[in-house]
Amino acid sequence: FWGNLRVRIDNVLKGTKSVFLRDLTVDRLEAYLASLTEGEEPFAPRTVNTYLQATKAMLNYAVEARIIPYNPLLALKPRSERVKSILRRALSAEEVARFLEVAPRVPLMRYREIFKTPVSPRREAGLLNEGAIYTLLWRMLIYTGLRANELRQLRWDDLDLEAGVLTVRAATSKNAKSA
Repeated sequence: FWGNLRVRIDNVLKGTKSVFLRDLTVDRLEAYLASLTEGEEPFAPRTVNTYLQATKAMLNYAVEARIIPYNPLLALKPRSERVKSILRRALSAEEVARFLEVAPRVPLMRYREIFKTPVSPRREAGLLNEGAIYTLLWRMLIYTGLRANELRQLRWDDLDLEAGVLTVRAATSKNAKSA
């Protein structure tokens, strides 16, 4: 905990180019926090808020220790951590077909992308086998509508092969209802 706090405060002081506490102004801190949310790998609002909280805590301590008369950052409000809702849609039949066509080769493609070296025939066979297994799992998820966790928790007695029925137990479903 204290290590993270110290790192965050050090980053704030460097980022705002503050040498003395009086250098740490609302404008400088706001500009620094805004810079954390930009760039190639922006920080999430919750992470940015930890930087603000650490800085406010440091200044609150400075007030208690009578180093400064007041905390100039008290008016700064944390960023909203509400997650924007993502518009979801079902895959079209064509998208499902294309996905399932490519899925068996994904482990092999990723291996080639990461290692950028020729793949031995034995390794290629293993990667294609892995892809086939994942494709079966994807088919199960797509055609049943199960969530990944529901699929993980299935037991053999949930499946009646003769009747062609799969039962999702209430204890394992997201909405706690049997289906």
